[in-house]
Amino acid sequence: MHRSLAVLLIALSAPTFADDLNRLPREHWEYMDGYRYEYSDTCTVRWSVRSASFVVPDTCPALSADRLNEDAIKSIQYARARSDARNFNEYYESANLAKQPYTIERAKADAKDLWEQTCIEAKSFKSTPFDEVSKRYPGIDPAHAGRLFSSAHKVVKGLGGVVNCAEQAHYAVETYASDIDIRAKS
Repeated sequence: MHRSLAVLLIALSAPTFADDLNRLPREHWEYMDGYRYEYSDTCTVRWSVRSASFVVPDTCPALSADRLNEDAIKSIQYARARSDARNFNEYYESANLAKQPYTIERAKADAKDLWEQTCIEAKSFKSTPFDEVSKRYPGIDPAHAGRLFSSAHKVVKGLGGVVNCAEQAHYAVETYASDIDIRAKS
């Protein structure tokens, strides 16, 4: 009796390890690669892929398992709603890319993608409304995006669908944007 009471007291007084706090449902583990959540300047909780658990530094105040799990799930929902990243590493990478200035080269690359995707859809008799397409490329001025969108449709129609969309996208955008800035004005 005394021995089991002593074991119980030791167990209750033992520090809480990150593994003890891990109740995050397994279906979220794959997305957690690269996870970090800053509770304060001195407390950034991370996720260990190897042990599938939160890594809570000693500098953090007491954080409940429920709080860690809720914050992680909210973060996953937030990231998934704003990107198609497969995990936090990819999400943070795309977020850092978004912080960089939107260059003319990036605008042209986005314009080529817009033209190519519109061309492919037109060849397969699909049509995504222009409003939806332009939302995918917020860095391109809507007027220029509209002209490129229309151009892709006209080329596919004019050539009876016999067109290499990737190759033609390069030439169409390079020609169209050769002497203008197609970026959206901030």
